[in-house]
Amino acid sequence: MDAAAAAEPVRRHPRGAGSAHRVSGWGRGGRAHARLPATGPDRAVYSHELRGALDDAVASLPAWLHSVFCMRIIDEVPYPDVCQQFKISPVNARQRIQQARRHLRSRLSRFT
Repeated sequence: MDAAAAAEPVRRHPRGAGSAHRVSGWGRGGRAHARLPATGPDRAVYSHELRGALDDAVASLPAWLHSVFCMRIIDEVPYPDVCQQFKISPVNARQRIQQARRHLRSRLSRFT
């Protein structure tokens, strides 16, 4: 693990012991589509602030949303496996993901 990855905050979620995530490690190139300054120190400061705010926002999700969100979006577990794990329907799993995204969007609105 490089020094930058080691410095990132680790978040644990209720899905199970030992499950930890660095939000910046989201699959598919990440999903934080905020406007970054073009170059220079402003970009580094902005990125650091955004990463911290994103970590805090994900940690603030209610447990019933946090678990499904982390398993599906961060761990990239397919929907059928998420549904089986939590004993919910595919429609319910997708609704929980959408609710989590709305929550995160409202918490991160200052970055857009």
